[in-house]
Amino acid sequence: MREVTVTVFQYNELDNEAQQAAREWYRSLGCEVDWSGEYVETLQLFGERFRLNLGRWQLGSHCNVPWRFESASEDYHDLRGVRLWRYCRNNMLLDRLLDKDCPFTGVCFDEDILSPLREFMKRPAQDVTWRDIIGDCVDSFCSAVQSDVEYRESDEYIAETIVCNEYEFTREGKRYV
Repeated sequence: MREVTVTVFQYNELDNEAQQAAREWYRSLGCEVDWSGEYVETLQLFGERFRLNLGRWQLGSHCNVPWRFESASEDYHDLRGVRLWRYCRNNMLLDRLLDKDCPFTGVCFDEDILSPLREFMKRPAQDVTWRDIIGDCVDSFCSAVQSDVEYRESDEYIAETIVCNEYEFTREGKRYV
């Protein structure tokens, strides 16, 4: 029998080169973004609520959501400004949706996708149509998803995750189990 003694380190005790190796180990796990299910659910529920055909979309660091209205014959799609605001107030039952925080999934992406609509309902801009608002909502959502994915792939986030999970490493930054 042979006895081997190994000194293990917490992430913060490693030198820069070993910390880099530890982060690369974490990246090699191919961890899925924690909120990816909520991204999808927020987008789907938003599409259902506003009767959108979302086409073939892609979420992540290159978010792309081509959308169109399911029914092109809606007369309010091209209303503008205060007339659109009145139509929304009187016909769309937005109060129930907009009075709640995170009404679709309970996660912050609901707020990101609804933010342009909330802003319009507070202060209607004269040249804004329903098409513009929906486009801004989808753009706001994609921007939030991209930012979230980029952050979760950053050295800062990975270092925080490693520290929080109390992973241990050899002096070279190899995971010790």
